[in-house]
Amino acid sequence: MSYDASPLSTITRDEVSFRAGPAPGQAVPECPLRLDSEATFLTQRLSDGFVVLAAFPSGEVPAGFVAACEEARRRTPLAVVLVEGGGRFDTLFDVRAGAVYLIRPDGHVAARWRAVDRSDLADAIARCLA
Repeated sequence: MSYDASPLSTITRDEVSFRAGPAPGQAVPECPLRLDSEATFLTQRLSDGFVVLAAFPSGEVPAGFVAACEEARRRTPLAVVLVEGGGRFDTLFDVRAGAVYLIRPDGHVAARWRAVDRSDLADAIARCLA
């Protein structure tokens, strides 16, 4: 089920740069992952709250991403999943230039970015909770 026109979705400045991956309002597809060199599946990493899925091809976590997560955590609990590069996730989620997905508690995408600014995650969460 997809909620493409949902008021819970945030269409970001980066939306037009994505060629693939679940768009805001769409359910997150199942996908094998590597986290901390361990094999797992995406749905095993989702929780009852908001989850940020992020992948950075350079392997370095940008300072802006860390600041955005800290800002969002001041308002609500937030799980952060940093996905190691390579594999099916990169293709399914169009990671070629980096990708940050905010997943709602119901398993649907709230928003996605190539890179986040300090308030991006908090603002998208606030929209979901309004």
